[in-house]
Amino acid sequence: MIGGPFLPPTQIDGIAGLSVNPLSDAAMCAALAAGEHWATEVFYDRVEETVNTVLFRLLGALDIDREDLMQQALERLIAGAVWKRLPPLCSLDGWVALVTQQVAFGALRGHLRKGETVDRDLPTEARPSRKALLLALAQLKPARAEAVIMHDVLGYELQEISNLTSISPARARSLLLHGRKDLTTLIQAGLGKR
Repeated sequence: MIGGPFLPPTQIDGIAGLSVNPLSDAAMCAALAAGEHWATEVFYDRVEETVNTVLFRLLGALDIDREDLMQQALERLIAGAVWKRLPPLCSLDGWVALVTQQVAFGALRGHLRKGETVDRDLPTEARPSRKALLLALAQLKPARAEAVIMHDVLGYELQEISNLTSISPARARSLLLHGRKDLTTLIQAGLGKR
């Protein structure tokens, strides 16, 4: 958006309306918290790709309504920005990934509680399928599943996980190690049942 409501128009080599300073994440979140109506659209445009990417990387082609999950994630993110819940030492993308992952696994756990399947085709290969992996992750304690996903799937370092979740790096490492161990046990038990 050129010279939009969030940045004043500037003059560059005689061309009016080009903005030279992009709106920072902090300024955008502050505008949301202040109730600026334009900030919701700007926020959505900025985080939409990250939300989609996280949902795809976590759920792949599983039979879960992505549009609903995306809407839920965006609602939580906007509410979090309005209530200033963005942890001070983390990036907006990291926080978006964390909240989106929580929404995705909440939906997966909901399907498991109802006894529903989320994918109709379970391959019979020796290695675990995406579904088997996600079902095992959904059975982990949430903090352990969160650490495994953030580190092993989304690629965050332990310090970043620590900043995003407001825990110490040692606690993040412990959750990751215990989560991996529990995950391996659950997958092996699941593969033995076939």
